Amino acid sequence: MNALLPAPHPFATADLSDRTGFDEQFLGQDVPMPALNGVQTVFLPYTHFSILMRPDKRLAAVTALGIDGEKLMDLDRSGFDWRLGPRMR
Repeated sequence: MNALLPAPHPFATADLSDRTGFDEQFLGQDVPMPALNGVQTVFLPYTHFSILMRPDKRLAAVTALGIDGEKLMDLDRSGFDWRLGPRMR
């Protein structure tokens, strides 16, 4: 593990293999996740969204998600300890 990175949060999920990611049929028609030709990316599926990460820049190159605006909720996110995802270490 990189000594410059914080230790994993005790409640962090190390195994994210069950995440399905962005639903390409969310709009009722096929809307594929974009790809970047000639650029190294890492595909990371999460719950209801996916990210194409650029490891060389440690930034997201593409994010894709499906949002139903009628179901939006305002959630209190104060007190969360945000950390780098375990798949990007």
